Amino acid sequence: MATKVFYAGKPPGSFTDVVSIFTNPDGEEGSNVPLVQPFSNLDRVCFDSRINYFNIIQTFNFTKPFGEISVNNNPDLVKKGKTGINVPVENDSLTFLVPHRLGFVPSSILIDRDTRESISGNHLLQNINNNSFRVLSLYADNTFLYLKEKSYVRLESLPALTKRYSLIIFSESANVLEIPSG
Repeated sequence: MATKVFYAGKPPGSFTDVVSIFTNPDGEEGSNVPLVQPFSNLDRVCFDSRINYFNIIQTFNFTKPFGEISVNNNPDLVKKGKTGINVPVENDSLTFLVPHRLGFVPSSILIDRDTRESISGNHLLQNINNNSFRVLSLYADNTFLYLKEKSYVRLESLPALTKRYSLIIFSESANVLEIPSG
């Protein structure tokens, strides 16, 4: 029978006090392996004070309408040797979402409330036959969180779209890796 264990104190081989709750599965009662090696047994650890957990400090639900973007129909427009509808329509927009006032760039997740997908990197929101597309990403600075949208329309218009999102902001800093110069 699996056992759930609560432990407070110094684990064997450790010099620091910890608080840990973990499970020993059937046949391994009393092994305490998750206590000694919590990072190798994360599926069996319910809580361990040595693990730096993310704490949610704010959740923000919102609905975002995305407008229709039509194909360029201006025959007088010339760009890079192209005329009329061969000239793509490119748009970049930044939508203010919420202030966080933490003084650092927080870790955060944007979730599509209808599909339960997380929106990460440059998320492809719409794609019409590889002729037109809309890409979405979450952007944060030391004070605010924003939604960045990039759209590109060439031969087919992008229809209007409305999406429902949840934004989760954590108390931890989003560590940005420093790339060594040289």
